[in-house]
Amino acid sequence: MVSMVAMATDIMLPTLSIIGEDLGITDPNHTKLVVSSLFGGLALGQLLAGLISDSIGRKVTIYLGFIIFIVGCLISVTATSLDAMLIGRVLQGFGAASPRIITVAIIRDSYKGRAMARIMSIMMAIFILVPAIAPAIIQILITNINWQATFYFLIAMAAIGLV
Repeated sequence: MVSMVAMATDIMLPTLSIIGEDLGITDPNHTKLVVSSLFGGLALGQLLAGLISDSIGRKVTIYLGFIIFIVGCLISVTATSLDAMLIGRVLQGFGAASPRIITVAIIRDSYKGRAMARIMSIMMAIFILVPAIAPAIIQILITNINWQATFYFLIAMAAIGLV
């Protein structure tokens, strides 16, 4: 669940020029907004995720986060303009914040001392692995399918997390 943010960021980097061409973006600097808009949603989501989870529960908040992330991916995959893509990416960031933040809170709630440090180390190792494997995954997807496949891959990741 924590790796969703890293994957959603890193998987987009090789596709920016292709997305720019398909959406008719003439200024290459505008395609970079596809990445930064995710962080805008993530920042807002991180501020609210903890408060929401305290009110309605951790599990429900994680589910809502995954659903919002999937909706954001669906908007992005069907985007025909930069504005629609950016709305989708903000929603992805907002949705990805809940699983990322709540996972850490669950670990803190469930473990203490060395056990917590061990689980956090495993979690961080997975988080660090994602940027290493993301380029290979994206290359396979865009070479054999298209840039929209990256969003379907993210939807599949979120669906697995949701289950």
